[in-house]
Amino acid sequence: MTESRCGLVCSQCTWKESTGCPGCLQQEHPFWGTCPIKICCEGKQLPHCGGCPEFPCQPLHDYAYDKEHGEGDGGRLEQCRRWQQEATPVYRSVLMAVTDMDRAKAFYTGVLGLKIVEDIGANVTLEGGVTLQQMDVWKMLLDGRPVTPRHHASELYFEVQDMDGFAARLAEVEFCQPIHEAPWGQRLVRLYDPDGNLIEVGEDMAVVTRRFLESGLTPEQTAARMGVPLEYVQYYGGLT
Repeated sequence: MTESRCGLVCSQCTWKESTGCPGCLQQEHPFWGTCPIKICCEGKQLPHCGGCPEFPCQPLHDYAYDKEHGEGDGGRLEQCRRWQQEATPVYRSVLMAVTDMDRAKAFYTGVLGLKIVEDIGANVTLEGGVTLQQMDVWKMLLDGRPVTPRHHASELYFEVQDMDGFAARLAEVEFCQPIHEAPWGQRLVRLYDPDGNLIEVGEDMAVVTRRFLESGLTPEQTAARMGVPLEYVQYYGGLT
């Protein structure tokens, strides 16, 4: 939790009680006088200096290493970095609302081969950053707002090395687009999960690259056929 603008942890300050200081964030001016660091940070409407594009600026750096008026070890800079990191969201998963959890689990584990990492009933976490949530619970969390299934504004994207082998799993699914070849040579298929969420599965790009190389095309010809840089072909073709 942020306690100051410059990285001082006010709750650990030895001067706090003796001076009656409420802390940097709770007062307009520090008890000891004007603070240019505080003025600058608040003028930019930042919670602390760690969120500034210029961090660490020279004045802050000098202040953090000033042994006469502070700890002098630069610890305030590291504290600002920690506060900035703590306030930065960490991506965890894509959440898919489903009407029938058992049916959805069967699709994602059977057709797509994902393993269940955690199952707490109305919320199921799958490997690879996919979470399933029961539709009525999802609507409740949205304060009853409507949910629109079967839209084409987003999709979950997977890659597979053996497209023909994967195709054998698709007898009972509904297709958006059957298996087809994209202009760059990758075979793709788009299908719906049981609730109309769009899923795309494409060939692993290394498989696509090797297929062209093994057909007799040179790396340069393969790059031209796929519309990619030569370095891309060299990397995915295992030529580097």
